[in-house]
Amino acid sequence: MTPSRAVIPAAARLNTRSRWPRTFDNEYIDGTLVQRSDLRVTVPAASLPFVPAIAASDTQDAIEIDGTIYSVIAVSPAYAGESVATYELQVRG
Repeated sequence: MTPSRAVIPAAARLNTRSRWPRTFDNEYIDGTLVQRSDLRVTVPAASLPFVPAIAASDTQDAIEIDGTIYSVIAVSPAYAGESVATYELQVRG
């Protein structure tokens, strides 16, 4: 059975303001909350048709990077005034 999830569209990936993917610095990798293979992805909020979220493993959002689907493990919004400007996502393949 295929998990029901929202996948961040290719248009968000192609936005020149996006910064991704990046690895985590060694000091943050604990093997549990942050694993060595986890990536950090910054996505402009305006490029998304939904608010990224984490949920049960069978329904969590995902992002496609170079044809590979990564599950969204954590979401950190960055604000510009009262509006969300970008989301920093922790993703895991």
